Amino acid sequence: MLKTKKKRRFTTFSLLLVVISLAIFCAFSLVLLLITNKVIIDHKSIDLLDMYIRASFVLIGSTLSGLVAFFIYQLQERGKEKEKEENENKHYESIKEEYKDNLEALDKISKMINQSSITELAIDIAEGQEVKEIFLTIYTQVDFTFYSDFLNELRTQKFNNDIKAFKKSFQIYKYLKIIVFEIEDKENIEKILELIKGELITMKELYRGTLTKPE
Repeated sequence: MLKTKKKRRFTTFSLLLVVISLAIFCAFSLVLLLITNKVIIDHKSIDLLDMYIRASFVLIGSTLSGLVAFFIYQLQERGKEKEKEENENKHYESIKEEYKDNLEALDKISKMINQSSITELAIDIAEGQEVKEIFLTIYTQVDFTFYSDFLNELRTQKFNNDIKAFKKSFQIYKYLKIIVFEIEDKENIEKILELIKGELITMKELYRGTLTKPE
């Protein structure tokens, strides 16, 4: 990136030097041509020389105007790109902090799964209101406000794995909703818990700033 910028500046500067040198060369070459051919410097010759010199400097002026316009355009584009990058980084930090808060809540599910088998946990959820209320509490604790508003503004090539981790956390959130509100039978709850366990492990492996190691 730095080499490209330096090369661009060098090319522009070289072009400016070439145009100025060419204009000066043309002006002086005409003077030398007149002297070499012993042309009488009369009023007509002076007018011709003046016109030639003026044309040379008009060329310089036009070139300078074009370069100034080009520089202004470049500065504006760099300003827009810098502002876009600053906003992107700000949105990323907001989503990341939101993700960390969500991860603390979702880790409670990991601990519950590790304390007993998924089958036993599914039975407790299906038959006992207390465990289901714990899942409801976790569901209400997670928040995806920044995720919903700004995730699409993050560039995949820059935050690839983190974006995948954020999406995994949202998928777990949707699984929680299914357990809490949509299903009652043990078999389906057990299947969803298996999916949640797998998503939790993958999510933590993807996120480079994970708070806790994968279970």
